[in-house]
Amino acid sequence: MDVLNVLGAGDAFASGFIYGYLNGWDWYKSCRMGNACGAILVTKPGCSNFNPTLEEVMKFVDEHGGF
Repeated sequence: MDVLNVLGAGDAFASGFIYGYLNGWDWYKSCRMGNACGAILVTKPGCSNFNPTLEEVMKFVDEHGGF
């Protein structure tokens, strides 16, 4: 996986983390969600308009050790 652009990675992390937190997930699972969102975003050429979908994130998490 190549890093193409780091702009927006923090925002993507925050979005994923907040999604988990608002859904009642614990800190660990929320952080994993945030990390996955940031990791996926840096592999794309742009920022917020390239944020991953829930389906993309869940697949990525499953392929990288799960929650």
